Amino acid sequence: MELDDLKAAWQVLDRRVERLDALELGRQRQSRLSGIQRSLRWLLLGQGLQLLTGVILCLIFAPYWVAHRAELQWLICGLALHGYGVLLIAFSIHTMLRLRQLDYGAPLLAIRQRMAQLARWKLSVEWPVFASLGCFIWIPLTLVLFGSIGADLWRHAPGVVAGFIASGFACLGLVIAGLRLIARAARDPAANRWGQWLRDS
Repeated sequence: MELDDLKAAWQVLDRRVERLDALELGRQRQSRLSGIQRSLRWLLLGQGLQLLTGVILCLIFAPYWVAHRAELQWLICGLALHGYGVLLIAFSIHTMLRLRQLDYGAPLLAIRQRMAQLARWKLSVEWPVFASLGCFIWIPLTLVLFGSIGADLWRHAPGVVAGFIASGFACLGLVIAGLRLIARAARDPAANRWGQWLRDS
């Protein structure tokens, strides 16, 4: 075989290897994108449920607090639950808009960076807000539910309401401790397994 024939055969083989590499890279990229899109479907489903919950709370408690403007305790309960519904809606729309802005044609690194930004926002803003409010929002909901069956805990059992509030503050203490663990894990993941587990979950 002459040298020119050998060079031509080598170039043909080289082009085939490049095509195979490109095909394999494309297949790996598509596989990773499919995995990202599958996980995002669950996130979108969760955000849709959060949005629906917020809308239901607003539809129920906006008229409730308007109807109970003359009774301060029920006004406060209605406003708190309505406000919580508005927050649920606002945070779910924020997340959905950020997910909608993802460009799946962009390099995988850019997609991962956008996802990491969203995860940081959820971890540093959304999670602390809902964890803190969750310590207390059940109290007005419980009071309204009892009030709807004629059991006014505000008037007839103020000690129970005080116990509710005390347990809310105890829960808030646990949330603050969890946030500190997460912050420490973000600085040094190897030193704090519990904080790393909290952050990842």
